Amino acid sequence: MATRSTVACVFALGTFWLATITPPSAAEGQKGKANHTEKAGHSQPGRNPIGKAEPDFMIWRQKAQLELEVLQAQVEAKKAEILLREAEYRAKRLAPDLVILEKLDDPISMSFGNETPLEDVLKYIKRATTGTNDNGIPIYVDPMGLQKAEKSMTSPVTLDLEGVPLKTTLRLILKQVGLTYTVKDGLLTITAKESN
Repeated sequence: MATRSTVACVFALGTFWLATITPPSAAEGQKGKANHTEKAGHSQPGRNPIGKAEPDFMIWRQKAQLELEVLQAQVEAKKAEILLREAEYRAKRLAPDLVILEKLDDPISMSFGNETPLEDVLKYIKRATTGTNDNGIPIYVDPMGLQKAEKSMTSPVTLDLEGVPLKTTLRLILKQVGLTYTVKDGLLTITAKESN
C-alpha cells in the first residue's frame, strides 16, 4: 500500500526547517498507540504513581486508626480509674457514717419512765453503743439548736421502750424537746428541727 508523504515547514527557535512527514501504516499506527500507552504508564501496573500511592495511604490509614483506638482505650481506662478512686474516696468518707447508722439500727433498752435530763439520756446512749474497738456513737449537741428550741441539756424527757431500734427511740426522745438529729462526717449532731 502506497503512502503519501507530506512536506511540512516548521519554524522553531528562529530556524526554518523543511521536513518530510510520512504517515504510519495501520499496523505501525497500532504499535505507535501501544507504545504511547506504555509511555503514559497506563498499561504497566505498579508504575502508576497514583496506584502506588493508594496502598501507602491505606497502610497509613490503618495504622492511624489503630493508634486512635489505643488512645481511646487509654482514655476509657483513665475514666474508669477516676470513677474507682472517687468511689474509694466516698467510701472512706462514708465509712464512719455507716458505723453510726448501723448502731442506730440496733435495739437499745430505754427505761426512762420518770423524767430524766436530756444530758443523762445522751450519756446512756453513748455508753450503750460503745463497742470493743470504739467509744460509742460520737454525739454533738448544737448549742444554737438548743437555744432555738428554747431547751437545755437539763430539759426533762421520758421514754420506756424495749426492743426498738435506737434511731426510733432517739427521735421520740428528741421530739419531746423540739430537737432532731443528723448523721454526717462521722458525727451524730443534735439540733433544732427545721421550721415548716
